[in-house]
Amino acid sequence: MMQEMQYLAVVEYAGSGFSIYFPDLPGCTSAGRTLDEVRAHGTHALKAYLEALYDRELSLPAPSSLDRIRAITPERDVLIEPVRLPAFAVDVA
Repeated sequence: MMQEMQYLAVVEYAGSGFSIYFPDLPGCTSAGRTLDEVRAHGTHALKAYLEALYDRELSLPAPSSLDRIRAITPERDVLIEPVRLPAFAVDVA
């Protein structure tokens, strides 16, 4: 049985839609017109990012706590929410 992992995503209003990024995963970003769309796109981006790490036999970064994400998130209206995916069979750094 695989252990479930959770990464925190930051969702921001971006003009005519929303953007999403994962502070623990540099470059893992996406966008969407609605919150539902950006959440779906963010989950897809996270899955692709983690699969790329797995394919390269790299360790997954350890997910940060909510307090750490809040501390590094710019002071503006953002939504911080978890995105859960099954863990891959690699070490977590």
